[in-house]
Order: sequence, then structure tokens, then C-alpha cells
Amino acid sequence: MKSKSAAADKMVVGFVHLYGYGLGDNVIAMEAIYALKQIHPNAKVVLFGVGGAMERLVSQVDFVDEYHSLEGYLPEESLPKINKYTYDYIIITKFYSHIFPLLPRLNARKIIIACKGANVLLPLLPRYRHIRLVPMRNLLLQKVGIRAHCLKMVRAMDKKSYDERIKDIDFDKARVKTTQENKEFVDEFLRHSISSNIGTSESLALILVNPFSIMCGHTLSLDGYFRLMRAITTLNPKWGGGQLQKSKDKRTRNDKI
Repeated sequence: MKSKSAAADKMVVGFVHLYGYGLGDNVIAMEAIYALKQIHPNAKVVLFGVGGAMERLVSQVDFVDEYHSLEGYLPEESLPKINKYTYDYIIITKFYSHIFPLLPRLNARKIIIACKGANVLLPLLPRYRHIRLVPMRNLLLQKVGIRAHCLKMVRAMDKKSYDERIKDIDFDKARVKTTQENKEFVDEFLRHSISSNIGTSESLALILVNPFSIMCGHTLSLDGYFRLMRAITTLNPKWGGGQLQKSKDKRTRNDKI
């Protein structure tokens, strides 16, 4: 690996995604990375992530030039790995208090990092003036979804270019490709699950409900998800909605008795 940019006229962007080991936590950053590459097509994008999930995802896309795995959420020991390049920009998608003392030691002309309210005055300090902060909440102090937040950080690189080009980007091309191994695993899981839990040969409507997504701007309570699933079943009698309603009516009559 070269320690400097291969071409002096090619912008080098480091994208440090610190949202954990989960698959969804990493998938949600793909659109921002894709947008970065579309808006700045000559940029060399060097991605840093945590855990094996991101590494597997990156192997299925063509808009990341290099990927490096970090041992933890940007510990001091990771600086030599990151500083193998000289960056025009480094984007760091999540705030951790231990990171800020490390920022002046990163090999970057500009650093774009998520921030909380208490950090907004940081760029006033001389050693932090090359840092741009992107709040994790909007003007109404509502938490921004991680997808939108990552896109905001890409926009902070060059707002004019971003605003001119973002509407023309086809984000379908940012979708992670599913391997044949993935498809076979899911097919086998569903066959086993359906055959062992549902004693019927009729065609089934398989509806996936994915609860507790803390990365979204809105979510439901546990009871809210149960009510959502109950409402879904009432959309078609074949999905068990009728049986659920009959059971509910029976319980109501018994309660009155």
C-alpha cells in the first residue's frame, strides 16, 4: 500500500464509520459513500469501519477504493493505520469524547465530524480550526436519522456541488448486492421456519417486521409493534386476521360476562 496519494491532483477522502458491528448499522452508510463518489468522481475513497460486517459489504460494491478495519471505535492505536494517507477530507460519522484529542494528529487538511451540542465551540480553538462540525440533531433539536446524517456530512465537503448533483443520483445503484450464498441461507432458513411452524400447504404472504431500529428518526414501542403486526393480519383473511378478530371479540364478551 502506498503511503501517499498516487496522484497529486486526486482528492483523497477518508470515511470513518463508527456505528458498530451490526449489518444494518453499516448498510445505512452506503448511500452517503456512493453519493460522495458520484459528486466527486475523481476522489479516492478510503473507508474505515469496525468489525467484519462492513468488510463483507464493501466486497460487494464498486464505489470504495480501499477498506481498512479498525480495532474499536477509533482508539489511539489506529492512528498509524489511518495516517498512511494524506487526506483532503476525513469524515467521522459518530461522536466519541476520546476522539477529539486525536483530531489534530490526523493527517488531514479538513476534518468533518459529528457533534453534540456541547462541542459547537470547538473550532474556535486554534488547533481545531480545520474541523467542521455536523450536529446530530436538526434545528428543532430532533435526532436526525443516520442515513440523513451521513449525507449531511458529505454535503459539508462542498455544499454547492452537493446541492447541484444530489437530485440526479440514482441511489438504487448504491444497494448492496446479495450473494448466492446469502440467498441460499435465507431460503433454507425460511423453508425450515415455515414448514416447522405453519402446518399448511397454501401460498403464504411473508411479511418481515424489523423492530427496534434505533438508527431511524422514528420508531415504535414494543406494544406498538404488536399492534402493527395485528393490524397487518387484518388486511387479508388468509393471513389470520379473521381469527385474531374473533379471539379479540370472544375475550371482550367474556370480560363483559
